[in-house]
Amino acid sequence: MGRKKKFGEESDFVSVRVPKSKRKEYRTAIKSFVENKFAKETNSKNKNSVTPIIKKGSDKFRKFEEFVEQTEKLKKKKEKN
Repeated sequence: MGRKKKFGEESDFVSVRVPKSKRKEYRTAIKSFVENKFAKETNSKNKNSVTPIIKKGSDKFRKFEEFVEQTEKLKKKKEKN
């Protein structure tokens, strides 16, 4: 599952040994946790937030850069207030 870490390399993953009988429970618990967290984050965004527009091809990257610029502008406005 993934590559082997180099010595001293930090990882974002937490490795936990789970008995085979409990794997399905852990997977469903993690899946529901992530879905709930994502739902809370999307609900907490206000109407001034900007959503990225995703299209096929190289247009994706241009729209993403615009999205990043708009979010930075919103952050600066919030910091000024």
